[in-house]
Parts: sequence; structure tokens; C-alpha cells
Amino acid sequence: MTELNSAHGPGRSPTPLRGQYLSQQAARGRRKERSLPSLSRERPNPLQWLWYAYGGRLPARCREWVLHDITCRTWALRHVARALVQVSPGLLLLLLPGPLWISAMSLLGGVIMAVWYSVSAMVETCEHRLAKHGYPVGTGKAKRAEADAELLAEQEARYAALYRNRPEQQ
Repeated sequence: MTELNSAHGPGRSPTPLRGQYLSQQAARGRRKERSLPSLSRERPNPLQWLWYAYGGRLPARCREWVLHDITCRTWALRHVARALVQVSPGLLLLLLPGPLWISAMSLLGGVIMAVWYSVSAMVETCEHRLAKHGYPVGTGKAKRAEADAELLAEQEARYAALYRNRPEQQ
């Protein structure tokens, strides 16, 4: 029997815990973890995460969480979120005197440019984060490639079946 959340009230159906749901999804093959199991990694607290988002180094106990952060399925979205946090103090520009539309448009231009540059150096930045936490350079790229190997093999097989094995048409 599954363990239930204590947050359900009268009239609400009990739901399985998140970890159990994810393990059920993984067992069905719908979701595959790309890095270490969640039991071995400790998440940083909000202040530590903010420090990490600005480029700081986390304590050693969060080392495996950093590897997960850089190699999980949503690593690119996480990187963009960190970039948006880094440019968030720019919102103070909206408090400057003058027409609001000028401040808003210059802020929007700055955010677009910051995200553009951040995304252009995403792989290198993530590898640098891993190197700061004691992993060899190239670990993130290798872990992501390892996780995508099965999917890539399946895509290559479908491509070969569709386009490579066709008889010559005249």
C-alpha cells in the first residue's frame, strides 16, 4: 500500500507521495533519471541557492545536487532560471524617474541580451560550476550524453529504417 500525504482533507482523495509517483513513472518507463538517485543528494537552502545562482560554491554536502542540477533533464531551463535571477536586480530601473515605457523597454532589452549571452555560454558555464565543486571538466557533458544515448540510438534506428533502407526508385 502506498504512503499518503497528510495534506489531504475531507472530500479530497489521498495522493501518493511525490517520490513514489516518480518511481512509479520511472518503472513504467515514462521518466528516466539522468543522474544520481535523490536519496544521496542534499538540496541547498534558499540563501545557498541564491549564492549558487550568482556563481558561488556550495558546501561539500551539496556536491551531488550540483551534479544533478547540471545533468538532469531540465538542466537548460535551470540555467536560464539562474540567469534570470542574476538580472533580477535590474527591476530597480523601473523606479527611476521618467517615462515608465523607456525604463521598461531598456530593462527588457537588457534582460534579452543577458539571457542571450548566458544561453550562448551555457555548456561552458555549467562545466565550470562542476569544476568548482570538484568534478573533472567534461563530467556534465558526458553524463548528459550517457543519459541521451538510448534515445539517440532509437532515433538513429528510426532514421535508418525510413531513409537508408529504401530500394532505389526509378
